[in-house]
Amino acid sequence: RVLSGGADGKVCVWSASGGPARATTLLGHVGSVSCLALSAPHTGAAQHALSASYDKSIRLWSLDRPAEASSAACLRGHRAPVLKLVWAAELLASADREGAVLLWDLRTGAHTPLGAHTPLG
Repeated sequence: RVLSGGADGKVCVWSASGGPARATTLLGHVGSVSCLALSAPHTGAAQHALSASYDKSIRLWSLDRPAEASSAACLRGHRAPVLKLVWAAELLASADREGAVLLWDLRTGAHTPLGAHTPLG
């Protein structure tokens, strides 16, 4: 699977196995998609995707059945567009345009502010 996101707020999940490429469109963001992450495939485990957006949200998508993919969670806590995601197991770090970094527990949706980057000078 390959993910793409656009200025239209859509996330596309592309599958090219055994024929022409096909895309499933995931809807939910109301701003441009800025960052995407795909979980590593594990035998017997569900596959998930994360998307970040200029709408200041992060969405967790369940990809068990691509044709029926849906937003499993919408994470809100940023006050500026979310530009970066770093995902490790059940933890997610996200950073926004104002420099704020949040650490998320994907099991609960709770977040902890880690601080913010500040301009030099």
